[in-house]
Amino acid sequence: MGKKMNKKNIILFIPTIIIFMYVNGFCQEWTQPDTVFESLRFGNLYLKVEKDTDNFFHFVWAADIDFDSYPDSLYYFRGKDMYQSHLQSIGAEFLVSSINIAFDSNRKLNVLWGEPPPNDPHFNISKIFHSQIENLAWHDVKLAAELNDLESDGGPWEVKLVPLSDSSLLAYWMVTLPSMIKFSYYNQGEWFSPFKPFPEYSYEPKIGSFGFSSYPDIIKANNGILYMTFNGTASDDTPPPGHNFINSICYLSVEQNYRNWQSAVPRKIYTTSSVFTFYPKIAVSENNVKYIFWTVDEDLNYQTEDINYSYSFNGKNWTAPKSVTNKMGEFIVEPFAVPDRDGNIHLHWRQYAYRASGHWENRYYYTTVNEDSCSDYQEFPNMISANCPHSINLIIDNNNQEHLFWAEFRNKLDSSGIRIKHMSRDLTTSVSEKKTENMNSEFSPSLIVISYPNPFNSTVSLNIQLKQPGWSNVFIFNINGQLVKTLQNNKYTGTDIHLIWDGTNQNGENLSSGIYWYVVKTHDGKDLIYQRKTGKLVLIR
Repeated sequence: MGKKMNKKNIILFIPTIIIFMYVNGFCQEWTQPDTVFESLRFGNLYLKVEKDTDNFFHFVWAADIDFDSYPDSLYYFRGKDMYQSHLQSIGAEFLVSSINIAFDSNRKLNVLWGEPPPNDPHFNISKIFHSQIENLAWHDVKLAAELNDLESDGGPWEVKLVPLSDSSLLAYWMVTLPSMIKFSYYNQGEWFSPFKPFPEYSYEPKIGSFGFSSYPDIIKANNGILYMTFNGTASDDTPPPGHNFINSICYLSVEQNYRNWQSAVPRKIYTTSSVFTFYPKIAVSENNVKYIFWTVDEDLNYQTEDINYSYSFNGKNWTAPKSVTNKMGEFIVEPFAVPDRDGNIHLHWRQYAYRASGHWENRYYYTTVNEDSCSDYQEFPNMISANCPHSINLIIDNNNQEHLFWAEFRNKLDSSGIRIKHMSRDLTTSVSEKKTENMNSEFSPSLIVISYPNPFNSTVSLNIQLKQPGWSNVFIFNINGQLVKTLQNNKYTGTDIHLIWDGTNQNGENLSSGIYWYVVKTHDGKDLIYQRKTGKLVLIR
């Protein structure tokens, strides 16, 4: 794990045995980069891309129109295939230091950005603004929060946005000195005053409280629950000799009501006094497994050289940290995680280093993680930093196509003009089971699965017997390794499970005749003891 390999993925078909061989983590190559947008009018920009339910991509960016290295105007357009809408300007100038976008439940695209105070050398945020885009047009700009009282304490440099289910929004940011997290809530056209979540600093397990919290990350999962992670530094824990800190990676979940944050109890999933931890990111897979990724600085010089991750089925019991990159080198920053529909998490990150040429160089890498394995990381192809790629956006669309968007300069030497670039790959050709395994002969003595009738015409029964009660997942895959149906998703059951599959996919559509595979995974939820059984199903229409 963690070393690049040039071997190709191989799928071997043998009459009675199917062997899935997963070597470098991916079965499909990225397309050649194409240019989405190009202009000589703009200098540096912050780019954000979102996808709507119709698979249109929406581009919002803060652009530097006077080429002084500070973005000062906002633009938008929508694109799909070769079609693009007209470029829409917000019609006013704002000095922008952070931007974030999200669709609400009414399908309005919400844009949130931060404005620094005049002549601020650190580009901290003193005001947060909000606007909406509907029918390809900007709405009025609202002041979401004014943070002048925080300027002297080190204002935030990034503001983030999470849509809730009732068309309301949750904005959050980190104040740097002293380090703390702040929230603001938007409902029925109005923003609430900023507040601190979990103000009592009560944490589980009970190993001390926090004086500082930083680097928050919040997502809304498909089940409607909000999941959060952040980095904490203890204020009253006693560090070992020779150390003056204790870092923790923290986790909590909350229903979609901002008031619940006041009583939410964060959980420490990882605590250390030997390394610095930064940039935690959270993702929830299609089968409801929670993952947290974070960067690690073992040399305590603020030059992170590795990415670790942990995962949990129930949010209480987390696996021991594992390495993603096997200490690939210094200056690893900005991990970003996106789930696909097959239960995998796609992770990408940036590494930068000072080169002999005298320039800082960005290099971007990616990998795929699930509860079984972490594939070998690779560098994004065709993204050599000749033109300073930045503002990376990774999106998986409704057809399980993975899209990468980024911004770059047209000319690196004088930063004149910008391009928005794109490349993609098809995830539907990826093998979902990422371990070499004999699917026809695998047997777990404490996990018994009986399928009847098999072959079948309309329905097949799966009778599953467990040695002890626990959580179980039951999936149906086609012969290409694509997930077509989830029969049971991380559900706690007794020792006997009875399921029926009617030969349809996740959308209730009839599947064609052929060979399919059931995959049963169980775990006890406490010691994370796994069992797995796979078997062949033959559908005859």
